[in-house]
Amino acid sequence: MRRCGEKVKATFLLNNGKLAKTFVIVDDLISKLKEGASYRLAGSVIKKITAIWLLEEVTTLAAPITCVAPIDIQKLYDVCDGLSWKFIYCLASSLGTNVCPLNCFMHLKISLLLSLASIRANTLTGSSILHVLVAGFDTSVVGDIMTEASKLAERNVLLGTTNTSVATALVGSSGGVCVMPLPLHTYSTKQTASILSSIECNDVTTENCKIKLKSAVWAQGMDLRKIVLYNVASVFGFVCRGDFGEHNDEMVDFILQNAVDPLETTEEEIQALKDVKHYLDLVAGITVSIDKRAERILRSYFLAARKENSRGVSVGSMSALLSASLTSARLCRRSVANIEDAVFAIWLHVSGSPEPRFAPEEYLQTPADVKKLHKIMDSFKEWLEQFIGGVISFM
Repeated sequence: MRRCGEKVKATFLLNNGKLAKTFVIVDDLISKLKEGASYRLAGSVIKKITAIWLLEEVTTLAAPITCVAPIDIQKLYDVCDGLSWKFIYCLASSLGTNVCPLNCFMHLKISLLLSLASIRANTLTGSSILHVLVAGFDTSVVGDIMTEASKLAERNVLLGTTNTSVATALVGSSGGVCVMPLPLHTYSTKQTASILSSIECNDVTTENCKIKLKSAVWAQGMDLRKIVLYNVASVFGFVCRGDFGEHNDEMVDFILQNAVDPLETTEEEIQALKDVKHYLDLVAGITVSIDKRAERILRSYFLAARKENSRGVSVGSMSALLSASLTSARLCRRSVANIEDAVFAIWLHVSGSPEPRFAPEEYLQTPADVKKLHKIMDSFKEWLEQFIGGVISFM
């Protein structure tokens, strides 16, 4: 039994603002508080004092499978012939168009889209969250793309800008994304260690207790050839290709064009992002299993890669491969992940692995033309068959 007049201070991240706000919660409302949960609040403001008298936890329900996808996305899926890698490539191209050219940094955009889908699915089905570590040079472009993409999540918190406390950022971003827009080496050792510990243990340590980690962490680091980052990559499990200078010419033209004639976000671009966010909500509740053949391919690749370079392929990589495969199928509104999803997940993993990579470099490029990507994927499948020592049948 609580005594009448008992009160606590609770900090909430409001939907209409980036900063947290603290309210005093009293009496019977205290028992309803759960760290990391979402609430609907009602109160009164008298002489600059806010009194909360209603605290209602918000529960998200899965969309029925019969819900119709946005028309443009459905047309896109039909044009892509249901190929997961092709559809996701086209869907991801709409991310960050105001900070970089349309089809640049596609490996990064694809990875962020998969992570966004995994967050929403975790909320509704309890599936694994896909965290993202971006390798490459320390440029602002990667941070800008991550920041823009995080706006498609239910909530996002920037660590090191609006918040410096790791626990506050992770709890405040529950159900969304905790973005580390600055290069990893600029964060303190304590902050980095807290982030890695939370990902590895899947919980967040606060002043009062430990709660389950419910947000994705997006970070960027130096070139993964730096030995110091091998441990970081092993914890994240999923490393994607960031800025290695291959888009310098396109970025220079983009920046000059924007300086001469500033780009304005068109209504079509705004609607495209709304459609993507709506589509992520539609597919989030789909429970996905994996086909036995796809599972065998993932296992064969993981074992072969571990023999080739155990240092570059961590135990956490298997979990990331599985999560990427399941999320790929979920984005295609399928309940079973097939061989195409598994090969796509492996291609993403090999492309983001530290050098020297297993596959020839020409099979790991992410071109601006989807037709060229089709040829690359065909070549990569042939290489993968040789690497795992088995034939991949797509029938």
